[in-house]
Amino acid sequence: MKKKGFTLVELMAVLIIVAVLALVLIPVVNGIVMSAKKQTFKDTVSGLIDMAYNFESEYTLKNEKNISYPMIITCDGEVCKNSDGDTIDFKGLVPISGKFILESSSVVRAVAVSNGSLCAAGIKGEIVVSTNCADVDLTGPVINNGKEDEISISATTNKITVAIPTDLMSDEETGVSRYTIALYLNGQKIDERDYNNSAIVFTGLKNNTTYKVLITGINGNKKTTTIEKDVKTKDIVNPTIAYENTPKTAVNGYLQKQVAKVTFSNTNITTPTYYIKTTRTGTASANTVESCGNGENPGTCTATSTKNLSANIWYRVSGNINVTYNQTATSEATIYAITYDGNNFSGATTKTISKIDVEKPTVTLGTVTPKTNSLTINYTTADAKTGIGSTTCKYSDTANTYTTNGNSVTNSSCTITGLTNNKTYYYQVCVTD
Repeated sequence: MKKKGFTLVELMAVLIIVAVLALVLIPVVNGIVMSAKKQTFKDTVSGLIDMAYNFESEYTLKNEKNISYPMIITCDGEVCKNSDGDTIDFKGLVPISGKFILESSSVVRAVAVSNGSLCAAGIKGEIVVSTNCADVDLTGPVINNGKEDEISISATTNKITVAIPTDLMSDEETGVSRYTIALYLNGQKIDERDYNNSAIVFTGLKNNTTYKVLITGINGNKKTTTIEKDVKTKDIVNPTIAYENTPKTAVNGYLQKQVAKVTFSNTNITTPTYYIKTTRTGTASANTVESCGNGENPGTCTATSTKNLSANIWYRVSGNINVTYNQTATSEATIYAITYDGNNFSGATTKTISKIDVEKPTVTLGTVTPKTNSLTINYTTADAKTGIGSTTCKYSDTANTYTTNGNSVTNSSCTITGLTNNKTYYYQVCVTD
């Protein structure tokens, strides 16, 4: 009987079937094996977490003090220990890298714990294992101890400057790829920028206003950790205005001269600009720089160098300045002073300018009634502003020489007695307002 062998086609078919089965079964088998390895490693990490829980009580007994949270336990393939050198008593293969963070007495977190082929992260009952640490990076970067205190945030009236340490945060699994710094006002984002190791300055801000600064660290898995800081811009110190009056006390609301002394402050401002305005003409102690319109606040400016201030015009000045009022004015006026920080005006400091009286009073001679030994001189005095302050009446028997005071001097008459009959006398009436 003749035996029949396999044909080439049949052999090819068998080989194809075997190859297909291999393609299907090998990944399944590998998956089963990897799943078992992952479970084993997960159990290992879970056991280490349990040991970390026990470590707390051991640490307290050994050091006679409570743990200061967070405490970090680092593994290096030989031991897992904290910064004091205290080790976890663990039987089995020690992870070659990663850490366990005791966040509180009830929370221990595994971070990038690796045995060389697998990586695990998470808390008890929620541990994730993968062949790549980036895949188990479920949390954002960690703020390094003490580094938040090194964040520098300063403010002027219209700027906020933020600088952060380069090692503000760290991330065991995927590293910190970048930082962003954002500025918010009333919940609205105003600006956001990447931080590139140099201070970020936010400008054009409102003075005396609270802003929120958000500093965000982003790891390689795009997970984030954010630090929030409230910062308030400084307020602009308003100018001050003081008076030097002549006389010191007004008479009937009038002064003879008034000097308004304007003092500006550059506190909290990098490059301040100073303005004054007066509703009455006055004379400045120094030349102005520009004239800047007549609006509620200074507007568009044009170069103007003058000491003679026109009414109702804003003038930019270089610094502290005095304004003198010594021209007759029958109504009060106002002087204004404002500081500008490039974005905000201070509150306008205002002072009332007094009425000014520099006009002489008047005296009009009336009738003279002579007797043998006396004279009565009648006159009219007037001053519509400060009124008549005093009247003097003097006489002598020599022209243009008045040496003797008269008697019974009022604002309307003067009586001179004890005179020689039939003799010529000369008199003078003086009035002060």
